[in-house]
Amino acid sequence: MRAVVLVIIALALLGAGCNGGSDAATSIGAPGSEQLGAPAPPPICPDLTADGAEGVRVFRVEPAGECVDPGSLVAYRCTAAAAAPGVPVIAAGGRRYLGGPYAVRVGALPASVQRAGVDGALAVYTSSRQPGMLWTKRGHRVDRWLLVPEDGGAQAGFIGDSVMLGAKADIESTLQPPWKVSVDAKVSRPTPDGLAIIKADPSAYADVAVIQLGTNDGGIPDVYEQHVAEIADALGKSDLLMWLTTAEVRSYYADDNDVVRHVLGEHPNAMVADWNRVYPRDDVSSDGLHLGPTAAATMAHMVASLVNPWRLAVAGKGPDACGAAVDAAAAG
Repeated sequence: MRAVVLVIIALALLGAGCNGGSDAATSIGAPGSEQLGAPAPPPICPDLTADGAEGVRVFRVEPAGECVDPGSLVAYRCTAAAAAPGVPVIAAGGRRYLGGPYAVRVGALPASVQRAGVDGALAVYTSSRQPGMLWTKRGHRVDRWLLVPEDGGAQAGFIGDSVMLGAKADIESTLQPPWKVSVDAKVSRPTPDGLAIIKADPSAYADVAVIQLGTNDGGIPDVYEQHVAEIADALGKSDLLMWLTTAEVRSYYADDNDVVRHVLGEHPNAMVADWNRVYPRDDVSSDGLHLGPTAAATMAHMVASLVNPWRLAVAGKGPDACGAAVDAAAAG
């Protein structure tokens, strides 16, 4: 009897296997089984082209997720002359932002940000708590991009110490016209004096403010940071705030320059012009700071090379000459 029962059980199991009764059996070789569990392909995002634009990027919510409406977020670069490389632009939420030399590298993303979109290695972030701010992240690098104002004036106010004083004549001759320029530079000027100058005549710095301070009172980062922050706050409604780094001929100037980047990175209208990177090492005084004729011309042209394209971008020209065409393409 026991042998009969074992035979019956064996026949039952054999029948189940032949008829596909087990989960394992049905998943092996079943028609269409190669599709089970496979992720759905991501939607195809629009391939935008616009006259005068190159490298137009449409973003996704997630790396393989839904496409972000290019009418609310798109990145591009307008074709530029060989002498003036194109500047990357991001249009987000009806506002324009400039990258490249206009962006400020910051240490990390603020805690309040939300990711607006991602395309490959590039992710874009905004924050409802900090309107007008936009960041990008590529790998470990985080940059805060420069907000382009709706309008921009033609007055440029300069505040500096003896370093800028050496370039005063070149600044005036290089920027005028189209700019109406005022240069307030003085020997041995400490950074806190900049705030007093701004408060005495705020209208002189309402359009563009160019600051070169810190040579005489660097070395104590906490104190310097407070002074830089006070000036940046006072110029928070200016169309553009540009701060020149200090030539790093003393060890603590590198820390001062990091302070400037940290503070200005918290202001959407601010940028850092890296004088330390471009100044002619062979045309400064023995202290490495004060300018010879070539260095003075270099400082003036560095500022002009940044404020002139910025002014064009405000008017929808220059770096943003293709912006209207990109908008039209994004609208379909």
